[in-house]
Amino acid sequence: MRWPRCPRPAPSDMSTDPSARPDGRSVAGASDRPPGRDRSVLASTLRAAEWALAVGGLFLLTLGPVYSLREHVFGGLRQPVEDDHFVRAAFAAVYLATSVIWAVSRRPLRRTGRWDALPFLVGLHALALASALWSPTPSTTVMRAGLFLGTGVFGLWLAATFDGRQQAWVVCWAMGLGSFVSLVVARRWPRVGTIWGSWETVGIYFNRNSLAPVAAVGLVATAVVIVETRRVRVLPLIAVLWLHWYMLFASKGRTGLVVMAGMSVVAIGGELFVWSRRRWPGRSRRLGRIVVASGLVATVVAVLARPAVERRLGARATLTGRTDIWSYVVDRYRERPVLGWGFYAHWSLPSTISRTIATFGEQIPTAHNGVLEVLLGLGPIGVVLLVGALAGGLRAAPIWLCDEYRPSVWPVVAVALFVLSDITESFTLPNQFIWAILVAALVGGRPWSSTISSAVPPDPERPEGPSGVEPG
Repeated sequence: MRWPRCPRPAPSDMSTDPSARPDGRSVAGASDRPPGRDRSVLASTLRAAEWALAVGGLFLLTLGPVYSLREHVFGGLRQPVEDDHFVRAAFAAVYLATSVIWAVSRRPLRRTGRWDALPFLVGLHALALASALWSPTPSTTVMRAGLFLGTGVFGLWLAATFDGRQQAWVVCWAMGLGSFVSLVVARRWPRVGTIWGSWETVGIYFNRNSLAPVAAVGLVATAVVIVETRRVRVLPLIAVLWLHWYMLFASKGRTGLVVMAGMSVVAIGGELFVWSRRRWPGRSRRLGRIVVASGLVATVVAVLARPAVERRLGARATLTGRTDIWSYVVDRYRERPVLGWGFYAHWSLPSTISRTIATFGEQIPTAHNGVLEVLLGLGPIGVVLLVGALAGGLRAAPIWLCDEYRPSVWPVVAVALFVLSDITESFTLPNQFIWAILVAALVGGRPWSSTISSAVPPDPERPEGPSGVEPG
């Protein structure tokens, strides 16, 4: 693979438009106060609303808050949960608010090239909607594909609004909110927040495999924020880091431990590349090839070794029955090998429900593998689009890591998160926070400093994040 040179601002990309900067600040020569309008107050209010929606929306996409409210406050949760009216309305409100704020802010996507991940992501969502034409349950497919599209739009809005470092901040606080609320619920209402008898902490989530990924993702995102952000108030972030550590081990979720370990390896490798490139600036291509080759080898090893690692941690040889589910999914796919059953349509069929109950003793809601989920619903075309999106992210890695002012490893870590998590769970589904994180990273990992005038130097005195530092 030809490793491109580290990107530099092109003359055609240089802009003096204040809206070209995500923080709403103006560059040299631009007016902050148009006639009859206090632009600074409006920009600050809009930016605060964007941060609130990003953190709150991603927190809701962890599913625990919405499901717990429905189950314990507003009555029983309907199965399957995607068809529950309260759940649909809650996430539809999030996606509507996202569309309104994006229309008001009018932030453009900062693409990394013509064949980046965006065309493949658009094609995947379009195919999901079009699959209603051959789905055995077209109305259900349209509803679920619409929510899946809303999740993708939320991710694209994150991509347009926040660069790689800022996305790490959003994930840090959203996952921190999930861990904190779960800790409060587990201590205040133990019969709700723990698995009674085993004392596995689940908090506002239904099982340990829902809480553990939240804690694992939050832990790595917080560590990335601490390493990459200058002049940050470290003590609050260290408290968040320890909170994630505690919730990860209290949940006793082996999947979360494996995902956290894989993300940590990728994050450390990326930070070493950024450091070494600054130390030896003339060797970026060679270092890039080493990082890409090492990352590919590490990913393949992690994917192949994950079942063995989980068995060493105490999981059964069938990965809690997942291998049997995968065999079942492959058999069902062979019945419709060209276009699949329609997006997420197979599991809602009455024949499928009765068959899975007879085979596994319970209703199975997903394939418990992202690639198999796409293959079952959208056929090989869907798999090609998904792999193409991930390949587009790999091609954009030099732009994420080589920015002169704000390099970030978070987009690369987000891709590793999706690959590792999607082995034993399905996150190519509606209302999944990992899918939103992946879309945001693939499309919006490009730093904003590569789209503004190089004549505007970074202000070393300007803070960079929340807690007294603004990541703008």
